[in-house]
Amino acid sequence: MLFLPAGSGGILQNPFNFITAKDSGAFSEYTLVKAKNLYRLPDGMSMKTASLIEPVSIAVHAFSLINMQPGDSVLIQGGGTIGLCCLLIARACGAGRIILSEPMTSRFELAKKFGADIVINPLTDSLEDAARSVCPYGIDLNIEAAGNPRTCEAAIPLTKSGGTVLVVGVCPPDKLSSVSFGDINKREIHIIGANWSPYSFDRTIEVMRRFDADPLVTHEFRLDQFTEAFQTQEDKSAVKTTFVFE
Repeated sequence: MLFLPAGSGGILQNPFNFITAKDSGAFSEYTLVKAKNLYRLPDGMSMKTASLIEPVSIAVHAFSLINMQPGDSVLIQGGGTIGLCCLLIARACGAGRIILSEPMTSRFELAKKFGADIVINPLTDSLEDAARSVCPYGIDLNIEAAGNPRTCEAAIPLTKSGGTVLVVGVCPPDKLSSVSFGDINKREIHIIGANWSPYSFDRTIEVMRRFDADPLVTHEFRLDQFTEAFQTQEDKSAVKTTFVFE
């Protein structure tokens, strides 16, 4: 019988006031948490799959904030763990054509496996051409998952009138974007920010029955390989790195 720490509830006054943010972390064989902060995992769910509930829940929460319709065109800027989780949820929600923009070509195969129709490298390919080829009048849902001011700036002109820009990527507060508020106003662009995943774990556990997210875990390490694991994640050769407890 396995359990998982619960997510935070609501938008926090202090976003870092949750389990392991200030207290002792979980890079250990055992850790102590309150029973109310646990979720029961379904029978048969592997620990690898369970390790992905938290990142997938971020996408689940983000999509709960918008009104995506079946068949909507989707552009995802950023093919890291969260961007790929958004791809999984977009496909599960019945998205139409999906474009994923990611400069690391090593992630292209996984993006296609998860349901992207078009995968481009924004450093060598035209993001605008790709978007217009799918929807000449603009993308219905434009997801910023890179946490980069430049991708935020690129999102608005490529979004159709009345469309939505969903900002999921985490960008430092001192990094600013230059956008046209006149364009946002004139074309009634909806800009939604999504942070953390309050009250989303139950829904995420249920929705993960519909797809296989395990390929997100590209590297696994033992706890005594702590340094190697973080070096692998930092050099961006991995999508998702996890520790395996034997």
